[in-house]
Parts: sequence; structure tokens; C-alpha cells
Amino acid sequence: MQSKLHDQRIKQASIVQAIRTLERERECADQRRRRLMLGAALLVARERQIWMYPCGNMWYEGTLPQLPDSKFRENFRVNRCTFNYILSVCEDMKRQDTVMRKAISLDKRVAIALYRLATSAEDRTVANLFGVSRSSVNLIVREFSDVVVRCLEARSVRFPHTREMKEDLRQFAAVTGLP
Repeated sequence: MQSKLHDQRIKQASIVQAIRTLERERECADQRRRRLMLGAALLVARERQIWMYPCGNMWYEGTLPQLPDSKFRENFRVNRCTFNYILSVCEDMKRQDTVMRKAISLDKRVAIALYRLATSAEDRTVANLFGVSRSSVNLIVREFSDVVVRCLEARSVRFPHTREMKEDLRQFAAVTGLP
């Protein structure tokens, strides 16, 4: 009986020793894994980049104010008077300067949106012309569209009355010969 008890204690001691060995091996493996992860992070780490590149806006500030009315209309598909009216409607788009950077002015924001919508230019081209980022162009165009729909839809878009519709249909048929 004592022999069995002695054998069990020896077995138990060897199991405890095996557990301690496994725990030490696990700690070593964890340390090795952490060192490898740190090494990988150092290898992958990039040099910090600037978050905003300096952009020139010579076309907007230099050329645009000098454009004759015909070229202004050609670029924006509206005359200066309509542009100023749209500016007054889009006051919601005005932004404040922050500690980090100056806000894009309201007239520049409206000009960006109108130029993007009036031409087939990509966001990148518009961004380069106005000295802003591509993402700013995208956000400004979407915001401008929302403001115009919200503020001008009720004033400018309506369905014709029956009498007006009949007159338009009659004129269309007279011009095209189609019913």
C-alpha cells in the first residue's frame, strides 16, 4: 500500500513538474511572439506623412475674378447674378475657421460644386483647380446638392396645371408632329 502511495506521489510530482515545464515553455513562447510582433511592427512602420498637402489655387484666386462674363457662364453654366443668388441660398454651407486650418469660403464652396456639376471634370481636376482635396470636392458637391434640393425645390419645382400641360402638349405636337 505504501508502495502504491509512493508511486502515486512520484507520478503526481512528475505531473506537477511537467505542468511547470509547459508553463515556462508557454511564457517563453509568449515572449518570443511579442518580440516577433514588435519586430514586424518596426518593419512595417512607415515614416509619418503629412495629412494635408499644400495646394495652389491660382485658377480660382487669380483667373476666376478676371474671367469675362461669357467665360464665367461657360465654366459654371450660370451668370454672375445667378451665382450670387445661389450664394445667398447656400448660407447653410458656410464653415468656420478652426485652430487646425482655415475653412473653405462659401463662394469657393459654391464655385467648386457648380464647376463640378457643370463640367465633366473629375474630382481630382476640380481639386487641383481650386486648391482643395478630392475628398473635399466630393463632400462639397454632395452638401451643395442637399442644400439646393432642400432650399430651392419648393420655390422652383412644381407640376404644371392641367391647362398648362395641355398647352405644352399642343405646342410639342405642333413642333414635332408627334401626338
